[in-house]
Amino acid sequence: MKFKIYGVQERETKTFFRLVYDNDDDDIDLVACDANGEAVHNGLILSIKPSGDIVLWPHVPNTLGLSLDSSSRVNIIYA
Repeated sequence: MKFKIYGVQERETKTFFRLVYDNDDDDIDLVACDANGEAVHNGLILSIKPSGDIVLWPHVPNTLGLSLDSSSRVNIIYA
């Protein structure tokens, strides 16, 4: 059972994302960040390699509100 305090509104958390160019690997990374643009801990979501391969990173925090698989990677829906 969840309890709530009457009259107190919960703060809605927002997830922000940035594309970051990784000079070391020439990857483009999708990173979860805070409202100031600072990357959150374990906020690396995926990387796009120069070859075109996409790497899904594990251990994405479930607090970001993303749909995750059993390895805490982002779920992919194929169109």
